[in-house]
Amino acid sequence: MTSSTARRGATARARHLARSAGAQAREALQPLLLIWRGARRGATRGLAWLRGTPAERRNSTLFLTALAVGGVTLFVPYGPALTAAALVGGAAWLGRDPDSAPPGPAGDRPAGDVDARLQALYDGLAPYLPPHPNDPHPLYLPGAPYQRALVDVRTDREGRPTALTLRYPGHFTDTEAPARARIEHVVRAKTDPGREYLFQWDPANTLLHVTALEPLRTDITTQPFVTGPGELVLGFTDPAATNRLIPVLVGAETLRAAPLLWRGGGRSGEPHLLAIGHPGSGRTTLLRALANQVPRHGDLVVVDATGAGEYAYLTGRPGVLTVADDPSTALATLDWLAGETARRTGVVTAAKRHGHPPPADARRPLWVLLDGLTELVALTPPDRPDPRELLSGPARHGRGAGVALAITDTPALLGALPTPLADAARARVVLGHVRPEEARAFLGTPLGPAGPAWLPPGRGWARLGNGPVLRLQVPYAPDPFDEDTGAAERAAVLAQLPAPTAAPAAWGGRR
Repeated sequence: MTSSTARRGATARARHLARSAGAQAREALQPLLLIWRGARRGATRGLAWLRGTPAERRNSTLFLTALAVGGVTLFVPYGPALTAAALVGGAAWLGRDPDSAPPGPAGDRPAGDVDARLQALYDGLAPYLPPHPNDPHPLYLPGAPYQRALVDVRTDREGRPTALTLRYPGHFTDTEAPARARIEHVVRAKTDPGREYLFQWDPANTLLHVTALEPLRTDITTQPFVTGPGELVLGFTDPAATNRLIPVLVGAETLRAAPLLWRGGGRSGEPHLLAIGHPGSGRTTLLRALANQVPRHGDLVVVDATGAGEYAYLTGRPGVLTVADDPSTALATLDWLAGETARRTGVVTAAKRHGHPPPADARRPLWVLLDGLTELVALTPPDRPDPRELLSGPARHGRGAGVALAITDTPALLGALPTPLADAARARVVLGHVRPEEARAFLGTPLGPAGPAWLPPGRGWARLGNGPVLRLQVPYAPDPFDEDTGAAERAAVLAQLPAPTAAPAAWGGRR
């Protein structure tokens, strides 16, 4: 038994020495492996470029490249050494692998997985990008290697593509939204349907750049945000989409996040806001997040056509003029709003005509939040004015009168918008999944980043004026009167608001 134990010990030591020697060899040869990997990748990309580039452009590019390299090598001091250093440096740059899996048994897996994923993507695109009859070098053929069309591929540690460039034939109808949508759908389905992708079409060069986006944070709750006068935080977006970061409290940690700001007031280019989404998409959360910020900036009027009492916690607080949650009170509030807008407009016009500043009651911002316009229209008796007509005046003259409207509804709102409101509401928000044609009609342009199959509440897209479509995550703004709201969340919401001058109904037990 002793000899057997000794043999096992010797075998274990030998294996340990072999592993150590192998690790040391890999470490010593790491620079050479890096350069070899980069040279191989460069050759692969070069071959893919040669296959997919038209002959006339390929020949001219190769000639100019050879001329430049030859000139540097022959006529620049130390030219051959500089050329060799550039080649080695380029190979080392291409050979870096920050996104791949670490070395080891799992480290060899992504290469095959990536090739399989990309080949499946290429084969899936082939039926939608058929060759032209007169094209001698088609980009897409079933079973052909994917390298001829998919270039600049980057992957994560699990072998999933995080960025790639897709070449497509010049005869593809890239100016038609349905054709683009089909290609984008295939790319999402064949890469990772659970991720969100940004598709950037380059028709001039027949390229499609695809980038996997990081998910937006969903753990930011409503709080006193650092904003300027008249600015409200709609939510948070990608840091690259804005040049501004604000501090936010997430748990016990203070982070910096990129806000998507909506500016009201007379100088705003988007004085009114419309948001659409199906039930459960976060429409009410958006209005509550705005309502919690308004008392610091002006007066607040809330019209809750749903009658669910989602805004009852605002009743009686300083700066909150009314919370109308039944049809009769809602119509009376909108009737008052139409008259108040007309009064403010007249007062401001008269003051300017005489060279005087408008009185304070006409300059204080008034924010009107309306939840469920089409539902209110359906509940309006025939002998009462249409709510849409009552909103036409504030929509048309609200900017000069300091009145800002924020209206949320289902996509049914698209067919019920009065022209003055549709023209003036240049801040648009889409929450949750809506049909592509609805999003395009509402935003005036197709959605930029394509969403995953499931979106959390408050997740959507926003467009301010003629700007780009940006991703949006609304801060979590629970109803503090809801019995399901946690004590810490309830305290955070109530601490953001001024104490009520008239006590609202107790929250306990009310849904």
